[in-house]
Amino acid sequence: MGGRTVDGPGVKEGAARGVAGTAGGETLELVVFGLKEGTTREQFLATNEAASRWMEQQPGFVSHELSYAPAGDRWIELVRWETLEEAEAAADAAMSSESC
Repeated sequence: MGGRTVDGPGVKEGAARGVAGTAGGETLELVVFGLKEGTTREQFLATNEAASRWMEQQPGFVSHELSYAPAGDRWIELVRWETLEEAEAAADAAMSSESC
């Protein structure tokens, strides 16, 4: 499983990202994060819409789920990719994308 920290509009420092291959050949990307102080849920969700549209256009994208866990005030994002290489390429591209 690969891991790195992630950053984005309204996301606290120290958010964690992990990527792992599955038995069916898909790659799962799991990101757990909280919002920066002062960022509202509505602000985040509005920004997340653009990031989701961007992600859907990336090679190898399969699906995306976003959940909120009130216990711990954390967001959980699960993204499915066709391959690990496509997941990593999308993560690298996201670092320079204005949508992310």
